Amino acid sequence: MILQELQSEGEAIAFATPADAAHGEITLAPVLDVRAAKPLHARLLALRGDTIIVDASDVERIGAQCAAILLSAARSWDADGQEFSLVNPSDAFRKGIELLGIALTEVGGVPSGFGDAEG
Repeated sequence: MILQELQSEGEAIAFATPADAAHGEITLAPVLDVRAAKPLHARLLALRGDTIIVDASDVERIGAQCAAILLSAARSWDADGQEFSLVNPSDAFRKGIELLGIALTEVGGVPSGFGDAEG
């Protein structure tokens, strides 16, 4: 993994990217507040045009700005005919976007229970 640090108002916000990624892959920072919005936008914009996988497993808190950026990115990728997938959403990520009135599927996630074996 390559750890990329983006500066936002004097604080480093890290996003991990696999060194051998064949497409865009990022791991979201634990805290996605207003300070993380600009670096998140820049990172996603740099990957525009590629299939992207966003790992939300480390997210502990998400604010409206970052949620809006992810929602906009998912819609932009869809309009471009590219795949935008959000994987491994943490409980905090799920609850945070739900409180903002955003469905997990709107930000590239799969619905709960998708792919579960029925018994």
